[in-house]
Amino acid sequence: MLPTTTAYVALFGVAVIVELVGGTATATPATVFGGAAAVSLSWCGSWFVNDAFDVEADRRSDERRATADGRLGRRETLAAAVVLWLASFAYAGVLG
Repeated sequence: MLPTTTAYVALFGVAVIVELVGGTATATPATVFGGAAAVSLSWCGSWFVNDAFDVEADRRSDERRATADGRLGRRETLAAAVVLWLASFAYAGVLG
């Protein structure tokens, strides 16, 4: 999970720097906030995907997690990820 997180943060940082240094559009606080929101929502969606496919590892490491003890199924977990990703794409679409 750490490589994905690092990639999201690094790509967002590069995008902000490119815009501030003279990209095709001017970076305003609203676009920086919107970009941060889009990245955050996408990142949180990836957490849900990780939980959906890492149930056995979670049972061994922390059985109190909702996916590990069966309170939350794979379908619900993936649905939450899709909702977060769609919200992320919506933010990115508004910015682009």
